[in-house]
Amino acid sequence: MSYLYVVIRSVISAVVLFLLTKWMGQKQISQLNMFDYTVGITIGSIAADMAINTQENDWIFVIAMAVYAAIAVFVSVITTKSLKARSVLSGKPLLLIEDGQWLRENMMLAKLDIDDVLQEARIAGYFDVGEINYAILESNGHLSFLPKQPIIKQTESQQLNFNVVVDGQYVEENLKALNKSTRWLSNKLKKQGYTDLKAVYLATLNQKNELSVYSTKEKSKVKFFE
Repeated sequence: MSYLYVVIRSVISAVVLFLLTKWMGQKQISQLNMFDYTVGITIGSIAADMAINTQENDWIFVIAMAVYAAIAVFVSVITTKSLKARSVLSGKPLLLIEDGQWLRENMMLAKLDIDDVLQEARIAGYFDVGEINYAILESNGHLSFLPKQPIIKQTESQQLNFNVVVDGQYVEENLKALNKSTRWLSNKLKKQGYTDLKAVYLATLNQKNELSVYSTKEKSKVKFFE
């Protein structure tokens, strides 16, 4: 295999990939949904194969990439003209937190765990999940948050919250860091009306011993944000 030939094929595949990406539009970068992501990866894989597979004609790879790009453009046109097609192909925004309550069924549908949402919340500037009124999983995979009002009093300093119960289980490592026991936490939960640990989806505790408990709507219908 000629190294120069591989270099030439790599340059050609990169140029074709660039042109197809421009044709498909900036959506490939800024508004990736599941379908766009899959098509993008597939086209990239074909382009990489084109660079090193010298046994096949270049046009085979170019045609394959062009077909995938054409499908992506066609789907993009359809989704801009039809709401039903958009909901099927691009998906709908999904509610994860509604009125401060976690929607367990929606979390399972989205295949997310509590830590995933809390991480995105911290990135968005919400270190206390109690500040969040709504959390929405957008069709492009990003999480959007609507805070409660007011978020915090101006005279108060915000405390860092530690997860002490996650999905009905104690987080003993965090309890030890706060010098608390599971028995102490169990008594605190009982005072708030939670006698069954399985009923607690998330509980957080700060260094002021302020305990926040969040349950879920177990039997709630899957809710999309229209």
